[in-house]
Amino acid sequence: HSSSLRFGLNNKHFSSLSPRAVASPPTQPSSDIAGVGDEVAEKLGFEKVSEEFIGECKSKAVLFKHKKTGAEVMSVSNDDENKVFGIVFRTPPKDSTGIPHILEHSVLCGSRKYPLKEPFVELLKGSLHTFLNAFTYPDRTCYPVASTNSKDFYNLVDVYLDAVFFPKCIEDFQTFQQEGWHYELNDPSEDITYKGVWVWVCLASGNPYLIDKHSFPLSNA
Repeated sequence: HSSSLRFGLNNKHFSSLSPRAVASPPTQPSSDIAGVGDEVAEKLGFEKVSEEFIGECKSKAVLFKHKKTGAEVMSVSNDDENKVFGIVFRTPPKDSTGIPHILEHSVLCGSRKYPLKEPFVELLKGSLHTFLNAFTYPDRTCYPVASTNSKDFYNLVDVYLDAVFFPKCIEDFQTFQQEGWHYELNDPSEDITYKGVWVWVCLASGNPYLIDKHSFPLSNA
C-alpha cells in the first residue's frame, strides 16, 4: 500500500491546519497568497485533487496526489513567517510490542546522506528550527520540522527525508537494541535487566504496563 505524506512544495510560507480551521466556512482568498502551480505539480508527477481557502487561518490549502504511487501531498500557503514541513506514514501496529515507536526513534539515528550517530540531536543543537520533533500515534508516525529561515528550513527537510527513506538502522541491528530494548548484565551476581530508549520512555510515562510481555519474547526462554 502507498504511504501518506503531508508537506508543502512551494517556497512560500507554511502552516499546519487545526480541526477547527478545516471546519470553518470558506471565504475569499487574499490575492497575494500564492500556492503550488499546476504545471509544477504535473512536472513532479502529481495531480490536483482539491483546493480550498480556509478563512479562519487565512490559508490556501491544495491537496495533490502522486499518479504513480498514490502518495498525497498537501500544500498550505499563508502569511505565517514559519515554514513548516511534515511527512506522515501509516503505521498501524499488529501488536503492542511498540515497533512503530521504536522505528520512529531508529530512523533518526543516521542515514545514507547523513551518517551521524544522532543527526536529530545535532539539529536540535545547531539549527535555527522553531519546531523539530517526531510523533507516533496509534495508526501513524509523523516527522514535522519548522523554521523561519529558508536555507535552514530546506536543510531540515533534506535531513528528515533522507532519514525516513534511507535510514542506517536497516543495516545496524544495534540501533534497534539502543532505541528499543536489550538485555544488560553488569555483574554475574546481579539480575539481567532491560535497557533501551523505548523501555525508558515507557517507565518515564509512569505506566510500566506499557511494556507488554510480548515485547520481550526471549525473557521466558
